[in-house]
Formats: sequence, C-alpha cells, structure tokens
Amino acid sequence: MMMDLSKLIGAMAITFTCSQAIAISCGTNFKPIENKATVMTDESGQFRLWKKEDQKSLTYCISNKFRELKPVIEKAMRIATQDWMNHGNIKFIYVPDADESCDARKGPETLFRIELNRSRRYRYAGRAFFPYDERNTITFKKKFVEGNFDSLLRLTRHELGHVLGLRHEHIREENPYRDRCMESDTFSGVTQYDPASVMHYARCGGTGTTELSEGDKLGLSLLYPFPN
Repeated sequence: MMMDLSKLIGAMAITFTCSQAIAISCGTNFKPIENKATVMTDESGQFRLWKKEDQKSLTYCISNKFRELKPVIEKAMRIATQDWMNHGNIKFIYVPDADESCDARKGPETLFRIELNRSRRYRYAGRAFFPYDERNTITFKKKFVEGNFDSLLRLTRHELGHVLGLRHEHIREENPYRDRCMESDTFSGVTQYDPASVMHYARCGGTGTTELSEGDKLGLSLLYPFPN
C-alpha cells in the first residue's frame, strides 16, 4: 500500500481537517510518509474522516424554504455529489421524504441538511461542516442559488469537500498568496499543493476552475479508497 501511495503522491494534492478533541475511527489508517505527506491526527492517531460504517450512508434532506429555487439546488447537489462519489468509496443519498422535517428544531431525519439563507447580510456564499461536527448543515446564500449555475455548481462541490473532511487548499504554506486568506492551522497537507483544487479560492491564488481537479479526484481516492 505504501508503494502505491508514493507513486500517486506527486500527481495529487489535498488538505483536510483533523480534531484534537474527538477520537474517531476514520475510513483509512494512513501512516505519514516522511518528507512527502504529513497528516494531522486526532488523539488516537487517526485521520478525521467519515467512519467506514458511515461513509456509504451520507444522507441529506433539502429545506422546503428553497421554494421555487429547490429544483436548482437539487440539480446542483445531484451533480456535485456524483462527482465526488465517482472518485471515492463514499455515497451521498438524497432523502426527499425527509424534506418536510428538514427545518424541524429537533433536527432532520438525515445525517445533514441543505438550507437557504435569504439575508443580504449573510456573509458566506456557502457554509458547510466537517465530519462529526455538531453543526450538520450546508447553508447557501440565496443570491448564489439564483445566479450563474456553473458558479453554484463549483460552490456545491467545494462545500461537499468540507463535508468529506477537506480544508481550504489556499491555506497551505506553499501558496505564495497565503497571507491574503489566513485561517487556523489545524490541518496538514496530504500531498503536494494544488492551486487548481476546487477547495482553493481564486482570490487567494487559485485558478478558479469549476470542476474537481485531478488532485481532488486522486486525493479522495486515497482518503476513501475503493475496495480492491
């Protein structure tokens, strides 16, 4: 397995978050590759990814508050989830029957929910969560849902990357424009820095591509490998 990783490492790039406060069993148990890939671990020495028993049942509902925009977000989620599923042993599952209770105070019947924020003052285009966070919502700002669909699709792919455990690629030390977009350093790069990653902001030195980069695809296949 280590030989296979070393062959792939030069062609891909991915960054993901890890927690020091929670010990979980993640989808894989990588060992850091000296001078090539160093990974942040939790207190048990494991990555913060979805557990094997959870990674194939990433269920979600979509709030009815999207109203006339609901078909748009349904389409964006359908395309973006499939993009990620094509390259990792994960499965996102939309549960339409849970949409009615998606905004209930007790929480949805699914693992996470998709909601809309209509406020002009809302500062985020989109906001997501990391595996096993207490917050289990992806929020989209209304103007981005009703705007250019390709931009919404890139945003949806990006937010789903967070749900899978990925941090922003532009916070890597290798990024010469890193000081424009500083964030917390609770992460480690798994592979080489990738400015084409969908997890990289264009204003922070990224290429601004809308599709998953080759690094994104290969990276996910390492973090959530398909069975042999």
